[in-house]
Parts: sequence; C-alpha cells; structure tokens
Amino acid sequence: MPRVAIFLCNDQTMAECFERQLFGTGDSYGLQVRLGDFCLLYNFDQNRVFGIWRATTNSGNHEPGAWHGQFQNQVRIAEVGEIKQATRNQIQALVGFQIIGNIYVGERAESLLQHFQPEIEQQTARTGQTAAAPRPTESRASRQTIDRKS
Repeated sequence: MPRVAIFLCNDQTMAECFERQLFGTGDSYGLQVRLGDFCLLYNFDQNRVFGIWRATTNSGNHEPGAWHGQFQNQVRIAEVGEIKQATRNQIQALVGFQIIGNIYVGERAESLLQHFQPEIEQQTARTGQTAAAPRPTESRASRQTIDRKS
C-alpha cells in the first residue's frame, strides 16, 4: 500500500531541499518516512504543494548541517516524473484535514498520487506494488525556482 509524506518549507528552505535532494522536519512524523515512500513539499510562502518525489533512504540525520541543523528528521529524495504543483485547498479537498506533518496511506495516499502523477497511482493499483525509485537528478522545480529569482 503506498504511503505519502508531506513536508513543509518556505521560499528559503525550498532551494536547499532541491540543492541537497533532501527533505527534513523537526516533527516526529519525519522519523516514520521509509525508503520508497512518496513525498510532497508544501511551501507555505507560496501556499502551494509540489510533487512528487520518492524517498531514496529511510529517515535519519543524513546531513546534520542542512538548514542550520534545525530539521534533523531527514530523507533523501528523487523526482518521480515531472514535478507538478497544486494549491493547499486542492490538497485539503483530497485528504480532508491538516496537510502538513502527516503520512497518508490508503485512499488518501492514492488520491494524492492520482492528483500529482496519475500513471503512478494506476500502476500501484494494478500491481499492488510501487515503482522503483528513480536515481536522484537535478530537480526541475529547483531550476524553475532559480529562474524565477533571476
């Protein structure tokens, strides 16, 4: 059964997430993220949710100096297909309650996957398994963020 974790960032920390291919949190849900879980990133400055990525590690403190040491429950990530975005309201309509600091399973996870990557959800439903995580690459979202600041 697929699992989807939603991490939090702002405009400043988002760039570091992409540069390091790493998501992190100080909250306990971050300790529960496992290799192969899907991940989304909510930017509260933009009120937008970006995705989708795949955890390429179990949670841990992979880079203690990341984000000035503030977010030590970390997971390495890799893009899954084209990075898409949605508003917070669109995501709340899918999951029905707080979107940050949660790991979703079951119908809610499948709804999130369907919204961001319909082909992933369909593959998961057919096989009962999730696709292998792709190798980390430079994030398209990172390039878009950098281009907007130029």
